[in-house]
Amino acid sequence: MWQHLYDGPFNQPIAGTLLTAATLLWLGNRPTGWLRTMLTVFALQLCLDNLLTGAWNPLPSTSPLNQPLAIAFVVLGDWRFFLLTEQFRAPGRRAWLASLGFALIVPVAQAAAIAIFPLGFPTPRHTFVVYELLFLALAILWRGAVLPRRLAKVPLMTRKWLYELTYFEMAQYALWPLADMLILDGTAAGQEAGYALRLVPNTLYYGVFLAFAVWRAPMDAWQLPLRPVSHRL
Repeated sequence: MWQHLYDGPFNQPIAGTLLTAATLLWLGNRPTGWLRTMLTVFALQLCLDNLLTGAWNPLPSTSPLNQPLAIAFVVLGDWRFFLLTEQFRAPGRRAWLASLGFALIVPVAQAAAIAIFPLGFPTPRHTFVVYELLFLALAILWRGAVLPRRLAKVPLMTRKWLYELTYFEMAQYALWPLADMLILDGTAAGQEAGYALRLVPNTLYYGVFLAFAVWRAPMDAWQLPLRPVSHRL
């Protein structure tokens, strides 16, 4: 039952798209600025992700575009988290480049692991587990050792908000590998429990993260201008 629900359209695209649409309506009442603009872009990207990687994917299952699109959406999903941190630390072009670099750490590390230990990834599910555990480790390191330094000059309430987003990412990436390891258990009960549990982080990723960001964002964050203010004469 749970696998059928997970693989069906209710999980993707229906639930994720409806929750994201609700977030877009909520954003309409927020001040205009960088945060509102980028959360809107992220919401539209999630809608496209839901369409092209969910049960109603218009592309045939044999299309060579399916895997590259899936990888691209995963990277974009991770990148949105790093971009929020970097933009509020130091707005501008460097924030975009730095956040993209951080978002590529796990995909590159996993690609290297697959190249070195190809027998360690017999199924796509094994690939998922390694990616999820790598990102969880990165998120823990990010919160413990990186953010305190990078956000030292960020206003207190904005800094607390970015910490909360990090905890959200950690919870999401802790639930995914737990669910996948239950699925890999091989028993019918394990698989059903795994798919049931996997619905939770999927919903967090596709429908709740942006709403959580809107809900917890302090006024200082909404006031960040769309373009960095130039100090040139």
